[in-house]
Amino acid sequence: MVKKILLISIFLSNLSFAKVYTDLKYTLLNYSKNGTDKDFKTNGYKLTLGYMFEEFSYIDIGVENSIAFATGEKRDSVEFKNGTTLENASVDIDFLYAVHLKATAPIIDILYGNLYLGWDSAKVGTSATNYTNSSKWENSFSYGVGFEYWIPLGVSLQLNYMSYFNNLNAIEFGFGLKY
Repeated sequence: MVKKILLISIFLSNLSFAKVYTDLKYTLLNYSKNGTDKDFKTNGYKLTLGYMFEEFSYIDIGVENSIAFATGEKRDSVEFKNGTTLENASVDIDFLYAVHLKATAPIIDILYGNLYLGWDSAKVGTSATNYTNSSKWENSFSYGVGFEYWIPLGVSLQLNYMSYFNNLNAIEFGFGLKY
């Protein structure tokens, strides 16, 4: 029994020094279709796997891969600024993949600030009754900022703002684990 407790405590103490991490976040996405009077709101989940590869005195640098899925918002009608109206309009983010460099620096004690720079690709589907449905890939430079609050045992609480491409941005909140 003592041996098990000792092994578990050694494992848990090493979690705080680990370089590999995963994050799971709930995302509130805002998609603006150019010319509409109101943006589409979607929500979903984002899973991230990352690796911190360089540690400096006041900043750590890593790389991460993320995948997100979101359900779309449906509206009875959508009006464009040019006067056109679409009936039963919806937008779905079928798939979003992102690769980011992550820079993280301590703000105070166990609160860290994060900066994200990278590339993303998203499959966006739009549909309406009086519109030819489309599903296209959007690719773009992406960036973001966020905060991480580290609690014991290698667990963090997170809040981020991300801009994935010109007309898709998100507020994300969730948790992360170090391995």
